[in-house]
Amino acid sequence: MRTLTLFLSSLSLKIKISSGEAKFQPQKIGSQVVYAVNVGGGGHTDINGINYIRDPLPNNELSEIINWKDDIHGVDLQDRNLYRTARSSVFGYTYNFPEIRDGSYVLVLQFCELSDFQIGRRAFSIRLDEYMIFPRYDIYSRAGFATAHQEVIPFTVSDSTKILEINREVFDIDEKTLSLRFLSVRTPPLISAFYILNGTVEEIPKLPARKINPENSPGKYLVYAVNAGGKSHTDANGIHYQEDPLVVGFASDQGLRMDIQGTSVVDAYLYQTERYAYHSFGYDIPVTEDGTYLVVLKFSEVSFHTTATKVFNIRLNGKHMMQENLDIFEKAGFATAHDVMIVFKVSNSVTVLSTGYDNSGIKDGKVFLEFQKGLSDNPKINAFFVLRGKMENIRMLQSSTVNSKSKTFDENFFPDIFNNQGDKSIKSYHEDLWNSRRKVSGPVSPDPWKNASFWTIFFPLFFAVLASAMGSNKILYILGKV
Repeated sequence: MRTLTLFLSSLSLKIKISSGEAKFQPQKIGSQVVYAVNVGGGGHTDINGINYIRDPLPNNELSEIINWKDDIHGVDLQDRNLYRTARSSVFGYTYNFPEIRDGSYVLVLQFCELSDFQIGRRAFSIRLDEYMIFPRYDIYSRAGFATAHQEVIPFTVSDSTKILEINREVFDIDEKTLSLRFLSVRTPPLISAFYILNGTVEEIPKLPARKINPENSPGKYLVYAVNAGGKSHTDANGIHYQEDPLVVGFASDQGLRMDIQGTSVVDAYLYQTERYAYHSFGYDIPVTEDGTYLVVLKFSEVSFHTTATKVFNIRLNGKHMMQENLDIFEKAGFATAHDVMIVFKVSNSVTVLSTGYDNSGIKDGKVFLEFQKGLSDNPKINAFFVLRGKMENIRMLQSSTVNSKSKTFDENFFPDIFNNQGDKSIKSYHEDLWNSRRKVSGPVSPDPWKNASFWTIFFPLFFAVLASAMGSNKILYILGKV
């Protein structure tokens, strides 16, 4: 058996599309990048010295070449032309790489949405040979419009190029060919460029980092943040999550095999790792000041495909039931980001915790956040963060809802509970929030029996009993005589 690796330094490349094939001899592209294509465009050398060849696929009635004239965000000026062109085809298209050698590789896919302005409008799949990289890829949900974005996929080929190993899955491949396929799901696929590097993820040049205004970032109100079951991570809003400090239960990265919907690519990692246990477990939240605190809990269901298979509770300090019978799949579906918000208040020199319904004591400046074993399976958490401050300064993810069942938590969704509100309590806040979410169906329907007489109500029942006792023919005879 042979293992699949992408190594294309001096091979002939055959690219196949439904309308035909194109053969050519690719140039040598440095010591690490073995192949690079400017999809839909001409040759280009980027700021990192990567030489992209022009797209070898034919331009015909089966595919559309998009040429964007305006600005592209999130990329250096020199490389904007890479993202201004793209190929789209309802029939899909395939790039075949022959004579693959053993080794470790990284596939870098480069995207830019140039036509859709709405989350969920575009959906296409991407396969590397038999491995489904993305089953339903939506560029806009990950980067927005006219903004450069890249996905990085490491893989290895071994055993004389017969086996492809990616994300801990192993596939047999053709002896000489590895295919990269873009297929329509809801809409035609769209890609701007891609390249293959013989090396590791750490060697991949990154796009310019997002600039985060510290005055608007929720990071300055951060109290505590943990990426449960995973390594440290900084999200799209500048919140830094520490590596999971717990040892109780189990850390899992099963979600790394999934394409998490409902969040940006920057934050998908937060929903791909998790901690679970066969019993209740939790984290100590440090609190050092009186005030109102916001906890945002992040979940994604990556194990079950039905409701009522994982159901658990969320409590504070072993007393306050903040979320009862949480069923992630019921709320959001499979492999979809779902956030739960909890609000509590600390008072009396950091000795009293209040949720609006009840109080409890705070010991040693710690509030216990508990994931309590419930009706089905095990409790879990993917990530969470705790903020203290004014709600109008807390900016959540802007494109966090692809599945309509998921929740988006932004400053317009919740009342401004962190402002001075006199005696307004957290209890009244929760009640206001519930009332604001209730779907009122309209005015109360009139009671049809309000003015009805006794015989109007009971005559049908009386007639039915009498007919049963005497027989329907006798009843009809009696009624005929009346």
